[in-house]
Formats: sequence, structure tokens, C-alpha cells
Amino acid sequence: MIHSGKLIKVDILLNHKRGLPSLVDVTSIPFHVENDNNILVLLLFEEFSKFHLDHTLHFIEEQIYTAIEKESSLFKKLQMICNGLNEAFHFNTVSTIIIKNDNDINSLQMVMSHNNELSEPIIIERKAEIEYYKQYILQSESYEIKDTKDIRVHAYHKKIVEGKQLLKSLIVPIKNHANDRIGVIFMHFSGNISQEDFVYKEFIHKINDLISLAYIYDQKLREISYLAYNDVPTGIPNRLGFTEKLRELEQRQIFGFIHIIEPTEFSEIVELYGRDAGDELLKQLCRKMNMMRRKEEDFIGRFSSSKIIAFTNCIVGEKIPDFEAIMEILVETPFIVQNNQVYITLKNGTSPFNEKVSYNDSIRFAENAFRKAKSKAGNVVMEYKNEMDRNLKQNLLISSHLTEAVKNKEIQVYFQPKINLKNRTVSSIEALARWNSPTLGFISPQDFMAVAEKTGLVRDIDLQVIELVLQWFQNRKKDSKKVIPVAVNISPEHFYHPRFIDQLSDLVKKYDADPTNIIIEITENMSLVDLPKARQIINELNAKGFSSSVDDFGMGYSSLNYLQELPISELKIDRNFTMKLHDSGTYAIVKAILQIADALNIETVAEGVETEEQARILKELGCNTGQGYLFDKPIPVEEFNRKFE
Repeated sequence: MIHSGKLIKVDILLNHKRGLPSLVDVTSIPFHVENDNNILVLLLFEEFSKFHLDHTLHFIEEQIYTAIEKESSLFKKLQMICNGLNEAFHFNTVSTIIIKNDNDINSLQMVMSHNNELSEPIIIERKAEIEYYKQYILQSESYEIKDTKDIRVHAYHKKIVEGKQLLKSLIVPIKNHANDRIGVIFMHFSGNISQEDFVYKEFIHKINDLISLAYIYDQKLREISYLAYNDVPTGIPNRLGFTEKLRELEQRQIFGFIHIIEPTEFSEIVELYGRDAGDELLKQLCRKMNMMRRKEEDFIGRFSSSKIIAFTNCIVGEKIPDFEAIMEILVETPFIVQNNQVYITLKNGTSPFNEKVSYNDSIRFAENAFRKAKSKAGNVVMEYKNEMDRNLKQNLLISSHLTEAVKNKEIQVYFQPKINLKNRTVSSIEALARWNSPTLGFISPQDFMAVAEKTGLVRDIDLQVIELVLQWFQNRKKDSKKVIPVAVNISPEHFYHPRFIDQLSDLVKKYDADPTNIIIEITENMSLVDLPKARQIINELNAKGFSSSVDDFGMGYSSLNYLQELPISELKIDRNFTMKLHDSGTYAIVKAILQIADALNIETVAEGVETEEQARILKELGCNTGQGYLFDKPIPVEEFNRKFE
């Protein structure tokens, strides 16, 4: 070929004296021709192994960066590197990467090139094999093996090497940027190679960097994934992690119950000892719950800062576990918080999770049940019922319209008379808020006032009711009609608000009303918990001429023992006592209340009077005033004016 008389360029593989391969670019230049025959030929040799390796390295780098962008698995990326290593040398080569599994040197995985039909990494499990690989991972320098017959590698690894009759190996420990050993490369050859050769040494060093990059990136992704699906303080799945597991169970048709559980005392513990103490409390609760797991499928997660969410497997026809008994066992021994023994109670909202209810709806239903459980005392297991969801939807609907209702002054006042039981005349009136929505129709005051308290609109409603009462006073005065005292209900939030008395006084001045005609009604079981503050506010009201009344008396926290503490002018006996006057115990309680009130010069009003018999008994016991459907239900102001002129 070189005597053809033409300029020829070819690439050939040569071996140095010491057996190292070398890629050479050969150029044949003819320069003396006689009778079309080459007599002399100039041969130029240019070694380009480095260029070839640089080109191969660049190709591998592009593949790895693309794989990182696509978030390919670590296995895929390492397999690409193995393929690249095999292509880098012009003789039979098999490359194998052994790398830590989950950053644990005692748990190793093996990756080889795609030619070896591996679709996933091989996990090294035999201790002898792990120890064999570890000795090379922990070495500081590369190591050459002249004969591969004696290597004690994984069976599949050995099978490939022996099958291709690869007699020599170069073993290179893999280091990360911090110089920590993370794995090892086994390169098996049919030819000779040494890392001492500068060209190959530099190439392998850069391959090490690529493996380290792929490994570190995979570790970071694992960390991010862990943080995305797990709660770090407790080490259990977070809400997202829990729902992912639940979705998998749904696909596998594994069903049971969802529980949302909260220690009742969680907020107090956090306030007293700090957020870490709250985390520790939940960790201990989780440990106890895991110890009581009935089935392998049962698992728990952290639903929020204070709540645990749990799944308990229960197949159709199987006896439903006694969740209340389980709760009692969970809290029968104390929890240790900041070296203190703490006994807690638990609230548990539970909902069925089955083929008829999606996992998202099951969680939502458990939340609804949990909200109901929170209103109960002690350890509570509340099962979801359909009306809970209906009530929630209704409350949401009310909430979405109530703001506009307050803004548009849709709140009306209904009057219910308080009747003198001796002469059956109107002694005073209770003003009650009512809402007839143009969109929703008539809404129960119990429903919309509960929403108003949650949304912070209750003060606005209170003030609107007061203003409507003052307008009624003004109209009565203008028409020279008798002004009857009116009681207005004040919410706990409003009663303790710093501007309550000032706003009330300003409205009275605006309508030139007599404050002695206004009775401020407060509910005992809510408003009088802070007794010193309540006493201060009532004293200020009295000083300005207002009267004060305690509503629902007898159903609250302190009852009789605070009557002498508060300068009130009226108390209203709760309807539950009125309804049970025939019971001897209730009769005795009502009698005692009336005697104490009389001794303290406090007027009494019995609520819920519905029969003449009740009115008679109350009158005999010394109760001066009654209120209830026997006399009249709450009616619009206009109707009241016509009826009681």
C-alpha cells in the first residue's frame, strides 16, 4: 500500500517495549518514483493517544451532564462511564464500578457496561466479597493485578472477566472532593496498561472526578427526596410522604382506617418547654404506636406540627380494632419531656379508607372528625359521620357570605320579651341577631355566630345589633313611647376587647340614649374565666350607667362562688334547669340559686319557660322574671312593636 505512489494516512495501534498501547497516526509520503514504482517513501509517525482519550472523555462528560439534567439514575450514569472506559482502549476491556450503597461502605453495589445485560445494579451481599472490595476502596493508590485468576470478586463479576479471558487488571480507588473513598474501578484488559503512563493517569483521574460528581449528585437528590417526604425531627414520613404511601396502598387495594391524632397538651408543652420538646413528645408517641402495630401495612406520619396521621389496615369482615382501648394504652404510662414525667390525653379523628372513598377524601373526613374530637374532654376517638362534611360545607358557605352580609348590614334584630311572672307584663327585652341572607335564606344564629367568632366578625355583628337597638330607642323617644330596657349579647372576644367600653359609650352618645336602658349580657361559661378582668370591666360599665347580666348561669366553670365577686345586676338561669324543674335535685339547685341571688340583690330571669307549670314553680320559688316560648318566641322589631304596644 505504501508503494502505491499516493499520499496515505492511517491510524494504527502499536505497543511500547513495556507493553503499553499507543495510538499512532502514520502518514506515507512517496518522494522518488521510477517507472511508476516507489523507490523511497517517507513515513511520519504521530502519537495521538492523548487526543483520543480527550475526545472519549469529552463524550462521556456530555453524556453524564445530559443524564444529570434528565435526572437519570446513578446506575445509568455509572453504566455510561463503564461504556466510555471500554471504548477508550483499543483492545478487549471490561470496566466495573463498585460504589457505596447509601454512602455505607459495608453495603456495596456493582455496575458494569450495558453489554453485560445488567438492567440494575448488583447489590453485593456476601461479607467475604464486601471485605475483598473494601481493601481496594480504602487503598490510597491504584493497584495492578497481573493475573485475574486469583481475584475474589462477585460471582457475576468473575464470570464476565473469565469468559472474555481478561488476564490483567488495573484497580483504581474512587475519591470524592473531600478525599473520602466512595468506591473502586476495576478495569480488566487483554492487553497491558499502567496508570504510571502519564496519558492514562490523567484520563483515569478525570474519570474519577466524573464518578464522584455523579455519586455526589445522586446523594444530594436522595437528601432532597428524603426531606421532601420525611419529617426530620421525628424521622417518620411527613404529610406528603404519608399520602404517597397511602396512594400506593390504594392502588394495591389495601384498605382500613385513617387516624389524625394530637396530644391535647401539645401547645402547653411547646409553650412551656419549647418546640423541640413538642417534637420529642411526638417521637415518643410514634415509638409507642409502632410497638402496637397490628399489621405490616400499618404506618404513621406527621400530619402537622402537632398532629400524627396513621393508617391501620383492616380487611372487609375483620373485627374493627378497639381504637379507644388502644388510645388508653398509649397514654397509660408517662412521657418524658425535659426530664419531667408528663401524662397526656389524645384526640383521634378517624375515617374509613376503602374502595368507595379516595385517600384524599379519607384524610379530609378524618380531619372533620378530629375537629369534633377536639371539643370533647379526655381521650377521645371520634368517627367520621356524613353530617360532619355537610356541616363543614355549610360553614364554609356561610363564611364566604357573612363578610358581605356585615358590610351590607344584612344582620337584623329580633326581640324576645322578658316577662314579669307576677303580672305578666314586659319587664325588659333581649335583642337577638338574625340573618336572612338574600342568597342563602334564613341562617340559624347558632350557625352564623359560630362562624363569626372564628372569622373575627363577631365584634362587628355585636356593634350592629347595639346600633339597631339604639335606633329603636331613638324612634320610641321621638314617638313619645315608653322605652323598655334591652339586653344585648356580647361575645367573649368583644367583652375583653380594649375598646369595648369606649365604642359602646360613643354609640350611646351618638343616639343620645340613656345607658340605664342597656343591659350587657355575657355568657358565664366563656366570658368570666378571667374573673379579675371581668370584674374591672363590669365596674366600668356600672360607673357609666349600664347594667350587666350573666347568661346561661349554672352551666359554666365557677357558678355560685363568683356571684359575690362580680357587681352584676341580673343573672339568667339556664334553660336546662328550667326544663328539669320536676327533678328534685334540679329543683333544689334552682331554689338555692334564687335564694343566693335574692340575698345579693341580683335580679333573676329563668330562660326556656315553655309551660305554665314551669312558670308557676318558678314564681313560687321567688323568680321574678321568665323568658321563653310560653310568652313569645324572638320576633322582628316591627312585629314586637305591634304586639306589645
